[in-house]
Amino acid sequence: GDVINLNFVPYGFAEMSIEEHTLVCDHGEVECKTNSYEQCAIHSYAAEPKAYMPFITCLAMLPEPILGMDESYHQCATLASLDWSLISRCANDAEMSWKLQRLAAKMTPRYADFLPWVEVNGELVNVP
Repeated sequence: GDVINLNFVPYGFAEMSIEEHTLVCDHGEVECKTNSYEQCAIHSYAAEPKAYMPFITCLAMLPEPILGMDESYHQCATLASLDWSLISRCANDAEMSWKLQRLAAKMTPRYADFLPWVEVNGELVNVP
């Protein structure tokens, strides 16, 4: 059968300072917070993209004022049948959250100049 190795990296064009232990996201704190919840869902369900992608899709469909509210993350996790306590513990653990942000930074190509950045077999795919 067909096989796909999916690497979804919620990070965008964030600016990270390892020395100062800071992260500034292109679209502000809500983007950083959302990235953290998405990274935690991916980390918690790494072997199951079919499990975490509905959560990420749900968040992507929310308007920003609602997106930044903690309840919206909880509702999307519930709709995706994910363990909210697992994701929440991860996102609210400063050490784990920083570790996952650093990993996402390493996985984001420095040459990416638009989003979403999609590569298939190492070749850029222009997504309209």
